[in-house]
Amino acid sequence: KQWYQRRVQGRLAEVIPQEVFRVTPARWYILFAFCFMGTIQGFVGNSWGPISPVMTHQFGWSDSTVSMLAMYLSLLFIPGALMFPSVMAISNMRVVVLGNALLMALTGALKIL
Repeated sequence: KQWYQRRVQGRLAEVIPQEVFRVTPARWYILFAFCFMGTIQGFVGNSWGPISPVMTHQFGWSDSTVSMLAMYLSLLFIPGALMFPSVMAISNMRVVVLGNALLMALTGALKIL
């Protein structure tokens, strides 16, 4: 920590501690992974429309069933949004991003099956 004194109206005021941060390559890696996962999540969410005719033909599902599966993707954001901040309080951002990447890979694999 570095300590700085602040002048207020010509007199020295309180001593203010300031943290000194340094940027490491791991921070850029996590930032890139987070942005890339957001892009991939958008691709996954938008891919339900083009495969809807194939799903209705192959499995005999109606359009409402395919729409319901697409809606689940948006609804599952709510438990994740409630769960991941508590995980981040216990661990760090790297664990949250890698856990999210794992969940996205699992849901993508289930969609392929």
